[in-house]
Formats: sequence, C-alpha cells, structure tokens
Amino acid sequence: MSPLFKKKQIEEAGLPMEIKVRFVRIVPETGEIEILVTSLCDETEYPTDNFKEIYHMRWGVETFYGVIKGHLNLENFTGKSVETVLQDFYATVFISSLESVITQPVQQPP
Repeated sequence: MSPLFKKKQIEEAGLPMEIKVRFVRIVPETGEIEILVTSLCDETEYPTDNFKEIYHMRWGVETFYGVIKGHLNLENFTGKSVETVLQDFYATVFISSLESVITQPVQQPP
C-alpha cells in the first residue's frame, strides 16, 4: 500500500496526520523500568509522579485486553466481512466476561 493511499484513507476517516504523545518512565515494585506512552501531555495537569498509581489502577484492564486478544485469536476469524469480525469480537468479549463472573468466586480466598 503506497504512502499516498494511506494518507488519503487517513484524511477520509477524519483522523489527524500527527498525534502528540508523551513518554513517561516509571519504576513499579518489581524494579523493572516501564516506559508508558500517553496522550496526557500536560505535565502540570498530569505530573509524572501520578503515572505509577494510574498504571497500577489500570493493570487489571490491561491484563483483560491480553486475555481477550488470546481468546480472539486474531489470525483466525470465522469470516472476512466486517460483520463477521464484529460478531467474533463481541462473542469473545461476552464469553470472557462470563468466564470472569463464573471463576471469580473460586479464585477468592475463603
């Protein structure tokens, strides 16, 4: 796909040609350095020190995305149409959510 074709698709979709992001370095309890990329670019309104807590609060959401991607098996949709891909996606989200509801009581200590 040529760069001009991609640019035309971006313009037709009403998307910006450039996106400003900020890289934030945090060190979680594991001691490993993590680099986060965010669109929250205002350092006064969103101080770097707050990102460690935000990252921790969001971790459950991020791991759920990993589960969904694993269940979805992105290379093997049941069809090629937009409708089929959406059906596969929504079915995967539904089944994953149902699985979470069913297994949660088992995972909690007595």
